Amino acid sequence: MSYPPSINVWHVYPQGGLSLLCRHLASDLGDVIKLQSPVEAILVESSRVAGISVQGRVEEVSAVISTAPVTVLAKMVRGTDVLNYLYRFRYRPMVFANLKFKGRKLLPDVVLWTPERKFLFFRLTETPLSMPWLAPDGDTIITADIGCEVVDDVWNADNAALTELCLEAMGPIVSDARTRFSGCHVLRSPLAYPIFLNEYEVERRGFESGTGIDGLYSIGRNGEFAHLLTEDVYWRTLRKMRDVLAFLETPSPVKSLHELL
Repeated sequence: MSYPPSINVWHVYPQGGLSLLCRHLASDLGDVIKLQSPVEAILVESSRVAGISVQGRVEEVSAVISTAPVTVLAKMVRGTDVLNYLYRFRYRPMVFANLKFKGRKLLPDVVLWTPERKFLFFRLTETPLSMPWLAPDGDTIITADIGCEVVDDVWNADNAALTELCLEAMGPIVSDARTRFSGCHVLRSPLAYPIFLNEYEVERRGFESGTGIDGLYSIGRNGEFAHLLTEDVYWRTLRKMRDVLAFLETPSPVKSLHELL
């Protein structure tokens, strides 16, 4: 469930970053949260989550909430092949060039779409226009979103070369971009956006209603295989957590993991 922008709803990030939300949510949980504990496998018995493997140690669990990309989730599940179809799902790699400039309001709006083939990037975003705290006073940052493949020239390009290409392409949009330019940080993500293909659209729609494994929940942009804004993830996650609570209140017909092992 998502909420469109209105006088009472804004699409923004919290001052201090998303980690601020995580710290607040974790403040009352004490030592319940365990860091540096990567989950190696999700153990399933009779179509229901039974446990997880963490650093070679088996832990009995009542439910699992995953934010992993769906292709990774499929590899982690043991005891069923019900999620094998997720191997076919694909994500779009992206290169994000975060260019820093002197001044502000260099773009006509926060987001500027550039679908023309003459542009290296398909979108420019000047986030300090809506969230001023993301850049010092008198400065700004413009992110250039560049679609690519992991094996192509864009992905493998030198950061300085990518920066130069972005500045060149921005010329018609920000005429004095070069004189204002003060630096660039390049980020590469092999799993940036889900790719919707007809060949697995039926399975994708089925995945929207659940994983097919009792007690296993997949959330977030990568976990739900959906284009989601941060606040959309929040509302959808809140809804799923209510589903988790309802599930945990239902007696399990499955024996304990220790009995199963």
